[in-house]
Amino acid sequence: MTLQELYRRSWRQLETCWPDSCRFEASQLLKLAAGVSAADLLLTGEREATPEQERQMEELIDRRCQGEPLQYLLGEWEFYGLPFVVGPGVLVPRGDTETVVDTALKLLKGWKNPAIADLCSGSGAIALALHRNLPDAKLYAVELSDQALPYLRRNTESLSLADRPPVEILVGDVREMELPQSLAMIVSNPPYIAREELADLPVDVRREPVMALDGGEDGLDFYRAIVHRHLSALLPGGYLVFEVGYNQAQAVSDLLRQAGMEEVSVVCDLAGVQRCVYGRRGAR
Repeated sequence: MTLQELYRRSWRQLETCWPDSCRFEASQLLKLAAGVSAADLLLTGEREATPEQERQMEELIDRRCQGEPLQYLLGEWEFYGLPFVVGPGVLVPRGDTETVVDTALKLLKGWKNPAIADLCSGSGAIALALHRNLPDAKLYAVELSDQALPYLRRNTESLSLADRPPVEILVGDVREMELPQSLAMIVSNPPYIAREELADLPVDVRREPVMALDGGEDGLDFYRAIVHRHLSALLPGGYLVFEVGYNQAQAVSDLLRQAGMEEVSVVCDLAGVQRCVYGRRGAR
């Protein structure tokens, strides 16, 4: 079997379980198993696949069709142009969350030496994307999960820049702990799936840690806790920035307004979904 034939067979197998992404996923898995990208097939596709490459592709496709996230199989996933190590026990960084980073960077334009806390940091995607784009910022990445913390530590070690203030990892439950004070921003992609909706998530999403998904009965538990507990950590004029679920923007906006936040606004992602809610702490 040639590499081209192996690729063709692989995407046809994946088509039965992941029809919308089968060709992309086959190309990603082929690169992992054989070190050959889809573009490389134009030049090397007639090369014979080794028995080990065939065996590894079969194993990867079987695991994927059983619902294991593609990102876990690959062991790495790109977010905001950076390669994040991911695997069982940590939430996969998603392109939707880049809207939160874009919004945070826009709001912090002009701030000098801002201190920022990323709550429920997981892999560290938000914190490290901000670290890379804000040379003088001090970043805190807050995480509780024993399973997620090794990924956060590894990504922080590999992606932090030596000429900038280091990202400091804080271990704790954001619903109970105290944050550093005088923050320019609190940013968070918290668990926000309503509990009754967890069983209806796609099979591969259900393989991600429920701790990073379960937002309580209505999905709003962490928003309430963060707004109630941590606004005092913000400087006057500081911002609270949340990622929200597709139907939560109004409810989270109301929470911020009820807490006295000003300039409460909603930002849509590239698909037009209301993905980010933010507010500004007033001067008083």
